[in-house]
Amino acid sequence: MRKCRVSANRRDLERYCDDVLAKKVVVGTLERAAVERYRHDCDTAGARGIYWDDDDFERTISFVQLLKHSTGEFCGHPFILKPWQKFVAGNLFAWKNKDTGFRRFRECFISMGRGNGKSPFMAALVNRLYLLDNEPRSQFQLAAVERAQAEIVFNEIYEQLKSQPAFGDRFNYYRAKHGKKSIVDKILGGVIEPLGSEGRDGYNLLGYVADEIHAWTEEHQALWEKLESSMRKRRQPLGMVISTAGDDRSKLWLRVHKFSSQIARMLIQEDRHFSFICEIDEDDRKASLYDETSWRKGNPNLDISVKREALRLIANKAKNDPVCFNEWLRYHMNVRVRSVTKVIDHAMWIAGGSALPDLTGRHCHGGLDLGWRNDLASFYLCFPLDKKRFAFKGWNWLPRHGGRDLTAAPWPQWIEQRNVTPTDGEATDPEAIYERLKQVRRDYAISSVALDPNNARAVGLHLVNNMGMSVFDFGQNGQSYNEPIREFLTALGEGRILHDNDPVLAWAADNLVLRTNSAGLVMPAKDQADEKIDPIVAAFMAFARCLYGDPVSSGPRIRSL
Repeated sequence: MRKCRVSANRRDLERYCDDVLAKKVVVGTLERAAVERYRHDCDTAGARGIYWDDDDFERTISFVQLLKHSTGEFCGHPFILKPWQKFVAGNLFAWKNKDTGFRRFRECFISMGRGNGKSPFMAALVNRLYLLDNEPRSQFQLAAVERAQAEIVFNEIYEQLKSQPAFGDRFNYYRAKHGKKSIVDKILGGVIEPLGSEGRDGYNLLGYVADEIHAWTEEHQALWEKLESSMRKRRQPLGMVISTAGDDRSKLWLRVHKFSSQIARMLIQEDRHFSFICEIDEDDRKASLYDETSWRKGNPNLDISVKREALRLIANKAKNDPVCFNEWLRYHMNVRVRSVTKVIDHAMWIAGGSALPDLTGRHCHGGLDLGWRNDLASFYLCFPLDKKRFAFKGWNWLPRHGGRDLTAAPWPQWIEQRNVTPTDGEATDPEAIYERLKQVRRDYAISSVALDPNNARAVGLHLVNNMGMSVFDFGQNGQSYNEPIREFLTALGEGRILHDNDPVLAWAADNLVLRTNSAGLVMPAKDQADEKIDPIVAAFMAFARCLYGDPVSSGPRIRSL
């Protein structure tokens, strides 16, 4: 039988726990595990020298609810905590050690989908920690990959302090010439400041927030270690880690998530670490697009700050868009995804297999991908048609002695059908490409050619200086590829891409996998593909020029050679 005293807000907390355990509220396995751990602690923590301080629980909830929201529809309204937030705040601040009277938890990991109010909630907890602990010269750091990300929580802290004159008059807000911000306590001399990837020695932290650690890489390991080791001189510090889900490259996130989930499930007993992870379960991945009852698992603030109608729009798009589906799982259902994704299936591709119209003399843009000089090189044209349709026509070259066995399938058939042209030597022969382009220019009105400036600089200069063509650098990064690829996949799904069953382009499309960076931008992952994707990459570059290359079009400016 539990021996924890029940206070006013405690009833809300206990009712939340009862509803989770009785399955009256839909939660994922790990959120349920956090509740089961709490109830287990209520029964057993006393034997480990840990007790629940209901007075500090009440003090924490009352303090946070004095603050006000600073953004969106709740701007200016009191920060009234939801039952799950009272559960988190209560666990962090009410569990104490009997011997010292200090807080039990020294670190926490809190994870949920986008839009659930992690940043303002963390800001409120930072303000509670700072003001109610009232330690002289307290330092608090807000860390992220980029300082702009760290400033999200920082700005919430500042706005919440301003919302209460009794707090706001106590602090000075500074912005240095180099842009760095800080909040300084005029009474106790403490400071709260945001960090980017930079870090320094000599911290003496009361606490920290490490934000969106799914984006932290090996280069941030030193910062992580400094944050963890910087609280040893404080009596009851608290490090708070918040994040949405990562992918298989998010090494730090993977480690923290695994450790935290094992603690939540009581596979590991660690009385200093608190875990609260809201994510859908493995069986919900595909079903989540159609079953709205599972959405609460990744979104504890569903129908409050996370709007159901907005999720419906994203889910409908994700049903036919593999890139969007990956983002749906990661950012909205809060589960790990692969860093590379296969995006074009056979059924999607063959929908564009109808014959091309007569393209002679038609306006178009080109994309040239030389790839590895001893392997496939591709040049594709993209023709804008009526009804927002696009037609693709291309040519491919392969050196006879570049390492490929040209007697093995599918090369003999493709060579015979002139889908691939073999060239002499061990490397791509630029002269063969120039000769073909001379013929292509007579047949079609090529407005511009996009190419990779790193692999085709000499070829690009030849096209400009000797052939008078307009050539544009196309950076091989997510910023260049993201929007064209997304538009291409949308058009493909709607039947607006025509490719005349080009077998080499179909092969490359089937090989295509995309990489998503920490900013959510996608690009082809050549190093992760099982086979060559140069033809479809050339098509993407040509498509991008069709979208953005005309004077009447808007879009990113691409530098001319």
